[in-house]
Amino acid sequence: MKFINKLKKMRFTKKDNIYRIIRLSGSQDNILGVSFGEDNKMEILEWPIEEGAKIRTSKKEVLEQRISGLESVNQSLETNSKFSKI
Repeated sequence: MKFINKLKKMRFTKKDNIYRIIRLSGSQDNILGVSFGEDNKMEILEWPIEEGAKIRTSKKEVLEQRISGLESVNQSLETNSKFSKI
């Protein structure tokens, strides 16, 4: 049930071939954008961080989680999707 409640607080959009996943939770906002491509080239784009803002997750951790999630989905759906941008 907790997972379903989290989904209700999330927004999913697509614009300019970028899928955006947004979760606004008051004290902590999570925003992620991904694009899919055909080759193994992946570009990592970081948003500017406001001065004094607390960073809770490292770039490496975000990348590892996204790749792990995509590998799991690819295995379940028998697909071979690849990120071109995160």
